[in-house]
Amino acid sequence: MLRLLHEKNIYMKKIFALGVNMKDVLNSILKNSISPIVVKKNDKIIYTNKVGNIILEKLYDNNHSLKNLNTEKTIYINKKHYKIKEIYRKNDITAFQFVCLNNSNNHKFFKNILMDNISDGVIFTNEFGEIIEYNKASEEFEGLAKKNVLGRKSTEIYDVNETESEILQVVKNKEAILDINGKFKTCKGRNVMLVSNYFPVFNKEKFIGVCVVSTDYTKIQSLLDRTLELQTKIKENQLKNTDFTFDDIVGESDSIQKAIIEGKKASNMNSNILITGSTGTGKELFVQSIHSESKRSNSPFVPVNCAAIPNELIESLLFGSEKGAFTGADNKIGLIEQASNGTLYLDELDSMPLMSQAKLLRVIQEKKVRKIGGSKIKDVNCRFIASISEEPQKCIDNNTLRKDLFYRLAVITIIVPDLCEREGDIEILTNFFINKYKYIYKSKTKRVSEDLMNIFKEYSWPGNVRELQYVIESAISMDRDSVEIKRTHLPNYLNKKFGIFNKKRKIIEFKQNLTLNEILLKKEKEVVKEALCRSGGNITKASKKLGISRQNLHYRIRKLKI
Repeated sequence: MLRLLHEKNIYMKKIFALGVNMKDVLNSILKNSISPIVVKKNDKIIYTNKVGNIILEKLYDNNHSLKNLNTEKTIYINKKHYKIKEIYRKNDITAFQFVCLNNSNNHKFFKNILMDNISDGVIFTNEFGEIIEYNKASEEFEGLAKKNVLGRKSTEIYDVNETESEILQVVKNKEAILDINGKFKTCKGRNVMLVSNYFPVFNKEKFIGVCVVSTDYTKIQSLLDRTLELQTKIKENQLKNTDFTFDDIVGESDSIQKAIIEGKKASNMNSNILITGSTGTGKELFVQSIHSESKRSNSPFVPVNCAAIPNELIESLLFGSEKGAFTGADNKIGLIEQASNGTLYLDELDSMPLMSQAKLLRVIQEKKVRKIGGSKIKDVNCRFIASISEEPQKCIDNNTLRKDLFYRLAVITIIVPDLCEREGDIEILTNFFINKYKYIYKSKTKRVSEDLMNIFKEYSWPGNVRELQYVIESAISMDRDSVEIKRTHLPNYLNKKFGIFNKKRKIIEFKQNLTLNEILLKKEKEVVKEALCRSGGNITKASKKLGISRQNLHYRIRKLKI
């Protein structure tokens, strides 16, 4: 480095010989810049300011020349990104500034924006437990002003001593404290329930403070309380809350009749059941029918939509809670206990967190349940029926369904077929929905036009039976005086879609300048594309729908240039 500095001084003397203006310019640049500055003549370094020495260690080679100096690229040095900017050029003298892209002021600005706009309360302390950061959410939760909190310990702010303060316990033990529930009233009189986590923070191996993250569960807990109260009323009144039986399942196709036969057999058994089927196929219709026809029909039927319950509350809802489990908690009966000798239906099971799935698995295996925070164990005598909208193996591969829970629930598996797989059922269902809704809307409707029925039969119905039901109801409600439903009566989105679909169909069938072979190829391409689309691009699933092998489907994809 001494040799380098010596060479810099020699070069500076040469710079000074260039004239006063040159000297003044470079001196001004080097003196006033806090960014690294490197000055070179040709490929030789002639001077740098103090902070530029860091850059030189990476860019300066044994021949005293800069390597890979490119103003269009960034360089990474000591965990920082620099943009090279040319700030002066005259003759063969060039000065470069290395602008740090990891601007600490910008980072601080972004941090402040983040801290003050997240819904969770965040508190940072130093290694002594003194608060050094306190965001807006914390101010709202606790009703305290940031200026009155900073620099103080929790014992000076809250009514706690050192052994009761979680922050000071983390300072002392350097270990995290998780899921601390607290319920209190703010200075504005608002009842708040917080769940807080306390984390020790280390810089390498040195302890530098504590981070506290608090989530407000007040509204969610209120919703949970109302839900549990409703479920309790259902149990107290011993209401039979199933509306459907197997007689309500409409359809004569082999695929739907097979599912009905399997469902009736399952009704007479006590084994757990997994029902799979796409959205809108009528999975809950089967679940209710199984319950209605089983020996448990006089006991509660308790449905749970796993996707609609916050992850943090799913366990409280299922297992119940004991008074004292957390601050403000009362004795709450869980849905499993409320189902007693009846049926607990877990809809969209794959939306349940994996940790909760593990606890549910244990309940199913041991046939025992314990409330959160409780010590008493109660026997479980309900039947578990679950449903998912994806193929089980796909859910397992995507890590949304535990394999062991799948094996435990899938003692009996019933597959509810898609509407497009139910040959002959579209016309039957269409007439069923017409008869249903013409009385509700006092309509004169009796049938669907022949042309529209042909389109119905060829349409893929991605929304399945639910979509068909919506289409018929919409058409009847919009025109009660028409005897016949035509394409013009359909919802706008579907009318447009069917219009395009019908146009393509007619072009293929009636266009005179196409040979029979060309018409068949177009139709084949349309069918293969539709199968691939409905299978999400899955070759195996699409080939099964088409009734051909994977190799055959691959051949047709290449032949048809799909």
